[in-house]
Amino acid sequence: MAGSDLRLELHASLRGTPEVRAALAPWLREHHICHEVSNEVTLVCTELFVNAVEAAGPDGSVVLVVAHEPGQIAVEVADDGPGFAPEIFEALGEPYITSRPGHHALGETDIGPQGALDEHEGMGLGFCISKNPLEQTGGWGNAENPSRGGAQVSIRWPPGG
Repeated sequence: MAGSDLRLELHASLRGTPEVRAALAPWLREHHICHEVSNEVTLVCTELFVNAVEAAGPDGSVVLVVAHEPGQIAVEVADDGPGFAPEIFEALGEPYITSRPGHHALGETDIGPQGALDEHEGMGLGFCISKNPLEQTGGWGNAENPSRGGAQVSIRWPPGG
């Protein structure tokens, strides 16, 4: 990614949601991104950023890069947390899927992960919340654990939705 990229590097303790929204709005207008896609880019970037901040922990770092490439909008969110648990890759985008270590205690009427995934913490809704608007606007994505450590999510949208 290069050119007129939007790059936010925030210490995870800042939480970052207002900074993400404030930085995205003028960038999206400058690149003449249609309103529908603009709203979805903002929603998805915010959700993924919040997930990355929570995964990185209070001493971690998160980098969000948004670029207008030929024929697409490219988004990358990377953190220096523990990365994704290998068992969740096939289920990313489904509700209640999380790889944050810990134990999320569910009540008797709560719905949540079963089996190996129930020893993780968090609601597991960030990717689920992001998946539908991403697909509805023609976008696609990829999640990975890069060799440098942490986790990285790459998203692409056609600029017109």
